[in-house]
Amino acid sequence: MSEQQPVTKADLLEALRVLEARISERIHDTETRLLTAFHGYAERVDLRLRRVETAEASSAERIASLEAGGLWAQLELRIIELEKRVLGKQP
Repeated sequence: MSEQQPVTKADLLEALRVLEARISERIHDTETRLLTAFHGYAERVDLRLRRVETAEASSAERIASLEAGGLWAQLELRIIELEKRVLGKQP
């Protein structure tokens, strides 16, 4: 059996330094994983918002085109006439 030597202050300080380095590395890795996950989420949300904005702009353009050509009013009149026929409503 070997003799155990007492732990010195230098030994404790070295052990503390190693422990702090490991903790720091773990914290850094965790931060990196979190930031990567948030970045991926933000990219997906940004893509979804761009798609919604594109669809909204396209819809607004179509409606403006219908209104400019008077087609919107014609469509409304056709719907009113169809409702009269289907539902038997009188004007």
